[in-house]
Amino acid sequence: MITNREKSCGAVVYANTAEGIRYILIHSHKGHWGLPKGHEEPGEGERDTAAREIWEETGLRVRFIDGFRETDTHALVREGRPDTVKDIVYFLAVCDDPRPCPQDTGEVAGVALMDYESALAAVRTDDASRRILESARRFLEAERRPFAKTSLA
Repeated sequence: MITNREKSCGAVVYANTAEGIRYILIHSHKGHWGLPKGHEEPGEGERDTAAREIWEETGLRVRFIDGFRETDTHALVREGRPDTVKDIVYFLAVCDDPRPCPQDTGEVAGVALMDYESALAAVRTDDASRRILESARRFLEAERRPFAKTSLA
């Protein structure tokens, strides 16, 4: 029986570089690549949580792109049975200075900027991250504006 609920927030973070759009992924100590995200603290709003986690995990300050919000909801299995429903809210954010420098190296082993195909390949075992990344790319392409309307983090 599922008795608990958790919430995390994060973002698909990208940078406009001379080589084109590059996505920022984090590398966990367990060896997985993913999107920056983390647990919501009491009193924090979703974007506040996402901005804090992005800063802690990448050292990047970002601007959120208005109009993009995706959620991944799944059960967490502990001791062989699901006991928690986890909601992860993702935004889309751009960073103007894509030189990552993690503030909390206990959380991440590294940070990398990747083109779209490399980013998809890096998260190949995480269906939710692939779906969110694909959705973000479609959103950017539909907007046809790499410097979309933003809100400061």
